[in-house]
Amino acid sequence: MLLVHTEVSRQDTTHLKASHLAQLPLLGSLGSRRWVRDALSIRIAESRADISEVSDILLCRHYLRRRATPPRVLVMSYLGSLGGQGACALVQVAMLPANTKALEQALGVHACSILTLTRAWRADDCTPSCTPGLMPLVIRRVVRRLGADWTERKCQRVQAKPRVLISYCDPEHGHDGGLYIGAGAVALGPCAGGKILFAWSLDESLREPLEQYAQARADRRQELA
Repeated sequence: MLLVHTEVSRQDTTHLKASHLAQLPLLGSLGSRRWVRDALSIRIAESRADISEVSDILLCRHYLRRRATPPRVLVMSYLGSLGGQGACALVQVAMLPANTKALEQALGVHACSILTLTRAWRADDCTPSCTPGLMPLVIRRVVRRLGADWTERKCQRVQAKPRVLISYCDPEHGHDGGLYIGAGAVALGPCAGGKILFAWSLDESLREPLEQYAQARADRRQELA
């Protein structure tokens, strides 16, 4: 059985180091899940300042140092904060073409109803020991509101409402997918290129079919092993 770390996929996934906690006035509750849960706020990056911060995170702070999407792709970025200025975390979601034919057929969804989590980042001082459960909580809260947010802001030109969110982890970069499991994702197993596919149901009616599809894939891999 694969054992994964459900706080982070690896301890250091940043290039340019950034801190968030040092600016906060009261740090007496560091290390408390309750403090993280109560202090965390999530917002869509829509202001000029937030959009600039998203660009800085993607191009300077995240270890890949590049945007995850080409121009003219529908994208929504969320910033997390524990107080003060700036962001403690980022989650970016986009509508990207993906090889999801089997998933679409199994769940009966259109390709445009499947969104992709393209980037996840946290400030360097927001470690699991200081802010336990931070990134799984950030992603869970994004998943919880994503369907409504995307429908309101992005579906004027695209009629298909979001019903599934997917993401990939890349073992070659030290990612084991534990963060996604901790955030409630269903593991769908390896796919092309050696990456591992994960999914969340944004539509409650798809929760059970998604779990059944994941189990069927696991059974098939077991048969072929």
